[in-house]
Amino acid sequence: MTYDVFIHKFVHPFIVYVLIGSLVSYLLALLMVQFAVIRNARSKALLYILPFITPLAAYIAYRPFIIDRCTVYGHPLGVFNDWLCYSAEVLATILTPLFLVVVFLAVLKAFISIAAGKKIARRYGFARAEQYPLLFNIMEKLCLKGSITKPEIIVTPDSFARSFTMGYKFPVIVVSKGLLDALDAEELETVAAHELGHIVRADSMTTWTMVFLRDLLFFTPVIFWVFRDFINEKEKAADDMVVRLTGRPMAFAQALIKVWRLSPKKFLDNVVFDNFMPHPNLLGQTGAVEFRVRRMLDHDPGRFKDYVQGYVAALIISTLTMFVLFYVC
Repeated sequence: MTYDVFIHKFVHPFIVYVLIGSLVSYLLALLMVQFAVIRNARSKALLYILPFITPLAAYIAYRPFIIDRCTVYGHPLGVFNDWLCYSAEVLATILTPLFLVVVFLAVLKAFISIAAGKKIARRYGFARAEQYPLLFNIMEKLCLKGSITKPEIIVTPDSFARSFTMGYKFPVIVVSKGLLDALDAEELETVAAHELGHIVRADSMTTWTMVFLRDLLFFTPVIFWVFRDFINEKEKAADDMVVRLTGRPMAFAQALIKVWRLSPKKFLDNVVFDNFMPHPNLLGQTGAVEFRVRRMLDHDPGRFKDYVQGYVAALIISTLTMFVLFYVC
């Protein structure tokens, strides 16, 4: 297979599917959310995953087997189809060398993030109950109440406040000494419940996968908007676990404020943590902390309920996006 054939048969349709599919599914998800069809954060996070996977699923299932759809006469979209095909062809020619480099860097960064997590475990080791009795008592109580397998805990000596979850099969909660010193017992309980929420939802693996896909689909700005919304909803879903397990939204709001004040705010720190250690962390997108505090204090029973509606909405969005892709492309 020649280079030109590879671009025309594989890269060109891939770009078209991602550009159109991510935009369509994101707009449909926003409609569902804006009109209050879906209020549950876990369901919203599911909807914001679709712009990543639906175009890829459509491409894998259909597009590689169509050698040259662009030359078909009588396409229902007429001139628009010709313009779309020509633009995608030009873009594919330009992006292919860069795309191959980005794929290599994305894979490299993924391995670095895995190695970074293992390095933390080797460097600090797992904490023991006799070292941090309050933390372990809280964790044991919450795991018993939520029927959750108790995770391992790592305490780092950092003076700033940070808490995050890593690992999938054997999840680990990492907290800093600065966080333990800053929070009282009730606030620490809510932070532990938040991290358990990430473990229950397997957010560590999901976030790692979304970061990897975000890097691969770098050529569409929609993906970065979707990723931002996904992270925010993922954190809200973990916040809801706090209310369920502890019933202390006020204490969690106070904990969020304290952690934000004591967390590292340097640009480089945030870039390294979000890209090379893409683990679910307590603050998520820092700009959303104020909204999350208000959300904790504003009780809304509806945000705990619409799980079924979320799956139905996801099915509708996926179906409509597939229809658009197969019709247009």
